[in-house]
Amino acid sequence: MFLRIVTFIFFITAQCVANTSSVEDLILLPEVRKDGIDVERDPFLLFIDQAEREILMASYKLQEKKLPQKDMLNALERAVKRGVEVHVIAENRLTNMEIVEDAKEVGKSASLNAYKDRGVKVYSSSEKFNQSHTKYIVIDGKEAMLGTTNFDKELEGHTSNERPSRDFAVKIRNPEIISELTQAFWNDIKGIDFVGKQEYLLWGP
Repeated sequence: MFLRIVTFIFFITAQCVANTSSVEDLILLPEVRKDGIDVERDPFLLFIDQAEREILMASYKLQEKKLPQKDMLNALERAVKRGVEVHVIAENRLTNMEIVEDAKEVGKSASLNAYKDRGVKVYSSSEKFNQSHTKYIVIDGKEAMLGTTNFDKELEGHTSNERPSRDFAVKIRNPEIISELTQAFWNDIKGIDFVGKQEYLLWGP
């Protein structure tokens, strides 16, 4: 069984720091404020708010219990309203017939329909793969954020009495890696084979 899994390996060397990211660009999650409220996914939402022209987002999950994740939905809607082209690849099991069934159960705002209704262009992941497990965002063809977190309920904060998920994210500004992420994004939409070439970015299968 093949999984569309992206494994990102960043070597802590002078070359890596110079070419891909700096120390402050490694984000460990959750981040917790002094008042005890977990704001672990805020970096993703703030990143989206910086986009001026285009957002490419590949996500395994964008919903929770058949409803759209409200914070991500609002962030992408804000982007559309300021003229940003927003393109999202979502796991194919969360689109097509499941959207229809969700809409019957909880209304028009259900599932990924809510994103489409707000001007977000949503694509099913390639049928070439059993599932699409990628989790990354590219903005304006210049910067990317990638990591381990899902864009579903994990975006919501937790109180100090709840156990949050441990995740990490890395910001990338290397033009060659950004170009490769962008090419893989559009190839996956079109169902075209893609072979990565970057030594710091390993694709699977």
